[in-house]
Formats: sequence, C-alpha cells, structure tokens
Amino acid sequence: MKLLIDDEVFFRQRFGGVSRIFAMLIHHLQHQKNIDLTFRCGYTENEYLLQYYPQINHFLKNKEFPLKGKLTRFLYGNYSHYRTNQLLQTQSFDLFHPSFYADYYLPHLNHTQLVFTVHDLIHEKTKDHHHYQKMAQMKAANIKKAAALIVVSEHTKKDLLACYPMVDPKTIHVIRLAQSLPAKSVSFHHLPEKFIMYTGERGGYKNFTGLLNAFATIYANMPDLHLVCCGGRAFQSHEVHQIRELNLSQNVHQFNLSDAQLRYCYEQAQCFVFPSTYEGFGIPMLEAFDAGTPVIAHQGTSLTEVGGEAAVYCTATDSVLLADTILKVLNNQSLKNQLVERGKQRAKEFSWEKHFAQTIEVYQGLIQ
Repeated sequence: MKLLIDDEVFFRQRFGGVSRIFAMLIHHLQHQKNIDLTFRCGYTENEYLLQYYPQINHFLKNKEFPLKGKLTRFLYGNYSHYRTNQLLQTQSFDLFHPSFYADYYLPHLNHTQLVFTVHDLIHEKTKDHHHYQKMAQMKAANIKKAAALIVVSEHTKKDLLACYPMVDPKTIHVIRLAQSLPAKSVSFHHLPEKFIMYTGERGGYKNFTGLLNAFATIYANMPDLHLVCCGGRAFQSHEVHQIRELNLSQNVHQFNLSDAQLRYCYEQAQCFVFPSTYEGFGIPMLEAFDAGTPVIAHQGTSLTEVGGEAAVYCTATDSVLLADTILKVLNNQSLKNQLVERGKQRAKEFSWEKHFAQTIEVYQGLIQ
C-alpha cells in the first residue's frame, strides 16, 4: 500500500504524547515490506523524532529569540502544507494519515482515503476557549471525511459517538497505547528524600490546583513530604502565587527530565498522583505501573479503563477526599505493595507491538 503521513505534529511539539506516538509509528512503518511510506520532514525540534532521524534539520533547536515558536510554525508550517498538498495532487496514495489536527489537506485528498486519529474530545467539551473551538471545527471536518477513525480508548469512542452521532461505529477502531520509558533508569540527584509525584501539563482540566490544595492538607501532618512535578513548563506566576499562599514554596518542585531520569523519579516516589478530570487515555499511569509506583487517579473518563484494579481512584476535584486517599496509600505499606504488584501485571497488557499491528490492520482493511 502507498501511505502518506505528514509532519504537522513535529513542528508543533518539541515534546508531547501525540508526537511520541507518531514518531514511533513512522519508525516502525518504514521497516514494513508491504508498506510504501512517504514521510518528509524538513525541520523539527521534536525530541522523539530526532531520536530516530537525527539527520533532520534542527538548526534552531538550541537558539532562542522572541516569537521563535510562532515564527517557525508559521514559516515552516506553510511550506510543509504546500509540500503535502503537492504530494497529494501529483502522486497516487492509497491512504493519508495526518499526524495532528489540521484541515489544510482536505480539499486535496482526491481519491486518497483518510485515516484520522482522535486522541480525545477535550476540544469539543471545552467550547468556551477560542483555540479549542477552532480545533474542534478541524476535527469535525476530518471526522466527516475519514474512511477510518482510530481512537485510543473505549471511553474516547463513547465520547466521539456522543459528540458526532452521525458517525458509523463500524468505522471506529479502538487501538490502545502503551508506555515508552527505558527499562533502565538514570539517577537524578536533585530529588528530595520523600516525595509524591505528578507529571505533564498542569492547566485547566489537569486539576493541578486541586492537587496543590490536597498536598497542603497532607503537608500540615507530614512536613517532610515533597511534591515533585515532572515535565510541563516552569511554574507560571499564578502557580507560584498559589504555592506561596499555601506556604509550600520549599516543598513543591518542578523538573524537566530525560525519559531515563523520569523513570528514576517514578521509582523513588512514594506514589504517583494523576488528578486530571479528563484524559483520552493516560500513558503516565502505565509509566508508573511499569516503574513499580503506586497510583492514585481521578475516578472517571479513561483512567479507570486504563488502570483497572491496579490503581486507587477517588473524585480528585474534592481536594479533601484526594488528600485522604493519598494519605491512605502513604500510610498502608500492604496496600502499596499490592498496588505495585497489580500495576506491574497491568502494564504488561499494553504494548506498542499491539498498537502498530492493529494500526496496520486498519490500513489493510481499507485497501482490500
């Protein structure tokens, strides 16, 4: 089959789950004998893609200047869109699988069938945000045009059908994700002795504010405990203000780590807390499971689907209840041991090999 994948996500994300997924998928597909893959990328700062293709141009990666992100996305993005549209118009592809939410290619598909991945429905559920409205509109146009839709969980499939009831359920394929941390960790010497852990972005539905309020309650009884936040941006001014107001400035930390250091952080943490109120999947849960870390997560969306009986759940929007749940785990070694064992078994149920094989099955089903 002749397959085209664009590089949209790789000039939009330096890090991020979607770019990690597509970097691994592209690398895997290029080694499949029955797939003629076309993927072209002229510039990227994406860490995951550069692991596989260090020869791709990234001359601005370590240079900083005002509006760098907006300028590079605008200039290179226009070039990338033009090139992809030219490929669609001048070559005969069986399938096109865009790497991110966009719509520039829709008028140029001709007879090429569209495979579209829906990672979550957060843009449709947050209608009061202008950027989210635009993303939702682009997703809707793709969903209407797609010959096959890939979603990452049964919960995302349920949300998709609720938001787009006109979609034929037979076109939706649930293909679960997996975790990608290396098997061996690398130590990170700036970690406090005793801490709980949070990873990723912290705004809005991620409910980091609720976690801070819960941690303040715990800190009152356990002043030697710290909260370590991995990834995301440095604390913003409103976060710094809240941390100061809660008298937590010495006990809340943010670090950007390599994947091997991130695994070490999981291994050293007392527990991992995932208070997000909406996730399409929840890869950090699998990372924690694989590293042997007890997990506490919000009760709802896809998190219970991913975690099964290997995590402890609560309504994380209730900061008092979240604090009580965290303390319940911290103070019960038997429960922690049980969660670690269940987590390691649960992590084995998810693999990238399954993800890639099921994705290729979707492709093959469209061209038979």
